[in-house]
Amino acid sequence: MLFARTGNAAADPTAEQYRESVGRALTQAKRASWLATGMRELFDAGQVGEDCEVLSLRMAVESAIDDLLLVADAAGVRIRCLLRSACPVWFEGQRLRRGLFHLLGFMVGCAGRGSVVTIELVECGEQSLLALIISGAGPAHDQASSSDSADDERSKELTLQLGLGIARAIFEAGGGSFRAERSLEGMSVEVRLPRAGAR
Repeated sequence: MLFARTGNAAADPTAEQYRESVGRALTQAKRASWLATGMRELFDAGQVGEDCEVLSLRMAVESAIDDLLLVADAAGVRIRCLLRSACPVWFEGQRLRRGLFHLLGFMVGCAGRGSVVTIELVECGEQSLLALIISGAGPAHDQASSSDSADDERSKELTLQLGLGIARAIFEAGGGSFRAERSLEGMSVEVRLPRAGAR
């Protein structure tokens, strides 16, 4: 039942109350559907790719940045790039794009308005190092003013954490390492992937 009668049997809900209740029910259904889809993607992320090839990590990072620029601009987050090398890696193209999309989406989502997300890419011996750091205004989490906004905030946090988990699973399944740290100064993530052709 969408509504439970209180003591007054004649106090039927208004059309506006019905619309609000149905809207909340639909929102909850969408969240449940999204969570099921996300958990499935998280399971798939841990599987080893079968169609690996030599790919430029730099080009993949640049493409992921292009996909998220509008989101970053709308959130008031600036992206600063220090991509010093092509960093060839042995990876499946689609999985690499998914991992980077989720990783960059997490960083932009965690950053507050006025923050800077610095993305650095360098070759370190036999590894390609991808480092992302949030600095500036801090996390994008305001105090919730109602139960609905609190639910929205929890859903956003769950979305971000699931995206980060998917990115971690993808990079670790590809033979890389993943480290994320949160502090009062900001947030940092470091991904190391084996370079293609490294001895």
